[in-house]
Amino acid sequence: MEEKSDEEVARVLKSVEERRRRRKEQEKNVDWYSWLVADHPYLVLFLCAFLISGCVIVSVCYVKPPDFSEPSKGFEVRGTPLSDRVVAWKNLYDNTGFNHTLSTYPTLYARRLSEVRKSDNKRKVKRRNKKGGKRNRNKIKVRNKRDVVSYTWNFTEKYFCHNPKPSYARMIMEIKDESKTLWSVAGLRSICKAEKSLLAHVSYSDVCTHLDASTCCPTLSLSNYVAFLSGLPKCEEIKDANLHKISGLLRDCAPFYSNNSLTSYCWDMRAEADSRSANLCPEIPRKCVKYDAVFSIFHYLTDTNFLQNILQEDNLDFQLSRTAVFLPALKGGKHLAQLYYQSFMSPRLGDGSMVKVTGIDFGLKDRVFDDALKNDGIYPIVAMVIVMLIIVIYTGSVFITLMSIIASVSSLFMSYFLYSVIFEFSHFPFMNLTAIMVMVGIGADNVLVYCSAWKTYKERDNLEAGFFLKKKAITGKPSNRRLGVITKVTIKHAARSMFVTGMTTAAAFLSNFASTVTAIKCFGIYTGLTVLMNLFLCVTWLPAAVIIHERNFSDLYTKLFQCFQTRRNTCGYIKKKFDEASRVFFHKLQVFLIVKWRWFWLAFGTIIAFGGCFVIFVNPKLRLPTTSSYFQYFKSSHPFEMYTQSHSEMFAFEKRGLGYMPVTIIFGITPTDNGNPLDPDNRGNLVFSQYFNMSDPRSQSWLLQFCKKIQEQDFYKSTGDDYQDFRMCFIEAFKKWMDSVACLVDGVDYTPCCKGSTFPYSPSVFNKCLKKAVLRVSNTPGIRLDRMTPGPRYDTNDTLRAVIIEFPSSQPYTGSYVEVAEFYDTIETWLNKELEDAPPGLREDAWFISDLEFHSLQLGLYKGTITAIGLSMGVVCVALILTTFNITITILANLTIAFTIFVTVGVLVLMGWELNILESVTISIAIGLSVDFTVHYAVAYLLAPKQDRTSRVEHAASTMGPAIALAALTTFLAGLCMLPAQVTAYYKFGIFLMLVMGVSWFYGTYFFQALCSTIGPENNCGHLSACCCRQCKICSKRKRSNRTELKNESSTSKCSKTCSDKNRTSSDSHSVTVIEMSSCTST
Repeated sequence: MEEKSDEEVARVLKSVEERRRRRKEQEKNVDWYSWLVADHPYLVLFLCAFLISGCVIVSVCYVKPPDFSEPSKGFEVRGTPLSDRVVAWKNLYDNTGFNHTLSTYPTLYARRLSEVRKSDNKRKVKRRNKKGGKRNRNKIKVRNKRDVVSYTWNFTEKYFCHNPKPSYARMIMEIKDESKTLWSVAGLRSICKAEKSLLAHVSYSDVCTHLDASTCCPTLSLSNYVAFLSGLPKCEEIKDANLHKISGLLRDCAPFYSNNSLTSYCWDMRAEADSRSANLCPEIPRKCVKYDAVFSIFHYLTDTNFLQNILQEDNLDFQLSRTAVFLPALKGGKHLAQLYYQSFMSPRLGDGSMVKVTGIDFGLKDRVFDDALKNDGIYPIVAMVIVMLIIVIYTGSVFITLMSIIASVSSLFMSYFLYSVIFEFSHFPFMNLTAIMVMVGIGADNVLVYCSAWKTYKERDNLEAGFFLKKKAITGKPSNRRLGVITKVTIKHAARSMFVTGMTTAAAFLSNFASTVTAIKCFGIYTGLTVLMNLFLCVTWLPAAVIIHERNFSDLYTKLFQCFQTRRNTCGYIKKKFDEASRVFFHKLQVFLIVKWRWFWLAFGTIIAFGGCFVIFVNPKLRLPTTSSYFQYFKSSHPFEMYTQSHSEMFAFEKRGLGYMPVTIIFGITPTDNGNPLDPDNRGNLVFSQYFNMSDPRSQSWLLQFCKKIQEQDFYKSTGDDYQDFRMCFIEAFKKWMDSVACLVDGVDYTPCCKGSTFPYSPSVFNKCLKKAVLRVSNTPGIRLDRMTPGPRYDTNDTLRAVIIEFPSSQPYTGSYVEVAEFYDTIETWLNKELEDAPPGLREDAWFISDLEFHSLQLGLYKGTITAIGLSMGVVCVALILTTFNITITILANLTIAFTIFVTVGVLVLMGWELNILESVTISIAIGLSVDFTVHYAVAYLLAPKQDRTSRVEHAASTMGPAIALAALTTFLAGLCMLPAQVTAYYKFGIFLMLVMGVSWFYGTYFFQALCSTIGPENNCGHLSACCCRQCKICSKRKRSNRTELKNESSTSKCSKTCSDKNRTSSDSHSVTVIEMSSCTST
């Protein structure tokens, strides 16, 4: 027994000596970076701070600050064949007009013919301007003198200043109680009282149109129109008899409005009210057309349901649930914004009011949105404070928390420096501001993971040191060399996970560069750079901050906590119990749930993932936006958005879809976009075709036949307009004009521009006579040649450079992607077939365009989202393989990520989200954000000290579970803080963060680890080791050197013995052996 005990003691002593030797070797073999961070942390912090300061100074001082006054700028497609046509058409439109590159008529020719007339007109204009300027100055002086503006108006004395116009600011009033109606005395009086209550503010005097210096024009409301038609001085005096009279009037006039006979052109406002000439529609009773009042009620003030009720109901009790109130003021004015903030932000309509303001269109969306961006900036700050508290609680260090927040904020400035200075991107869309929320979540995730790994390896190192150095090593501070060892192991573990998560998340954002939408491109670049900068600071700034904390503040925090525990026994007791409960849950209960219930988690996760697939692809499906107002500025409950989404289509003057899509065919302009696709203000220059030749007789004949063929097609819609000939195809109108002009009139010879010339005309005759014909048309009363008018386009030298043909199609306006795509394909196929027989002067650079900008956006969102998802998944696969070197883990992780995406997007579809701009971004970046937790668990699974599945799952769940749960919680709370925001981008991004964090945490923690506990790799199963390649190199070297077989066997046995010794001692030294085991298996 004594010999046996002596052998055991000797073995223990030998083991202790071996550990001491290995610890010394570890301290000697610290890599240069870990040594630098451990020995010189202040130097690392200084270098990082110097770099950050330089980026901030340059970005602030030398870069123009972002401008969000036009939030929808950049929400357009660039770089596709269809978008090239849209851009070329915009350039053609912008470059047409007076003193522009192109003109609708020959400028020089017209100038020579009208020099005398222009000089006379200039003198008249100068005299008129002189008088007008003096009159305006007098008017301004009068307005400066007035202090109070009267709102009173007597409808028995005079009519309104103007009838309603679409350019006027307006609001929608809706009945509170749906069982009641606004078409009642109480309802009309309530409207009258509410509008005067809202407009009683002193700023309204600066908004309204004035009849004179002291009187505002009345609002164009239903109650005021009823008062006027009833002969009452004001709307407060409306009674039942008046309402009954107007109800009968509306019933008599409704059929005329319904059949489009009653229009806004049936009354001449310039004529006397009692004269017969005022009625321009004699077939309609005079009472229906007088002052266009009845038309204004049906067309502007009441919704379309009101008209249907009048046509269908037998009694005069009409149902009216909403009405429009027009202000006598143009939309978008500066003072109108003041009125909105002062009276409409929190409207006070008085007690007992039957109405409420549910929709507003003041033309102030951009201005209010810019202010809302600043006001909602408080919510990211609140989220940051909450995240700071969580990090403080977890790490126990205020210093580390402050350093982590500085790193997150600095990454935003560093990426802005790269974005604007290095890459020279001038456009900074407001969507880039959501990178703040991304940094709050990702930054907290990286800090928690690194600090968790640091604590684990430090405790293990102290335990190992305490095995032979007693309590001093456990309670004392490690030396700089030991800190270097711990830093090395921590960086190898934590940086491995952070590298994968950071690269995959950055790749998910950067993959949006493949999108054709400018704003999405810019957002992806900036946010991807921000993630990469945060990753850089997490492996430089953060380790140095942890070392400084360990050296200088760890004892201070320990003493403060002990003092806090002593004086606050209750709080200390609560914290102790919370730590125990957390330890029990993450180390025991969660492991038990994962392993024992793994079949339940697998079945449940698979079922809801397939349910998400059904929702996305079958019913109700992820749909493209169907309305041209594709970008939502505010929440759906905001009155601006309620007007656009709910009310606008209910009023006739706003109703879309009544017209038909035009088809515009352009000859002579190359459909190209030579501008900067990342700058919405840079659309390049207009490119003229070098092959265009309209004066060629062959081109004239072909174009005339082409116009006739157009009218024979099914997609052509005739309007019966006499002016359509010139607008549709100018060559027909030109030929008719030539045939109608006599060659000799009153001794004046008009040759060759007369019927004596035969079609097709020679090039000289065509060019000369077309100029005369265009000028004749431009001087015709009622015809105006503007930049939208089809026909010839002349440059500044009067050279014909392009020709535009336009005709109405039979395709109604629609937001349906399928219908517009079919319409586009039909026209494109037919046009290409016809151009095959066209002469060279018209065949090249001939193309068509319509109102396809929204369709181009739909196409760009659809293809861009698919491309971004494909690129993101590809990068995730590559990153996982390069990091884990394990095929099995990579397959399981990708399956988990795919299921996470299906569930996340499925829930968003059920919430009513469409594939809009913001939604396209969120779907593509969901891959990058959902991969984080799964990768952390995968790396911890592979680095477990034991090789069986259960032990590996237990190790991953216990070591990474708390940090991952807190990381998910911080990002979830960051998204929760954004829910009160009025800006829909913040609000929806907050919902997305909450959803993707919850779903990815569940699938990463339970589904992925349940997969690993069931079919996860054991030992080296699925490992892509470099052993084969290295063994082949060794064998080839041995053959070339003619080494003996004995040396090969001894070398192999020596390697096996070394590996077995390391594996045997791995259970006693977890802090370093985990890394050594992986390196041993790989060699």
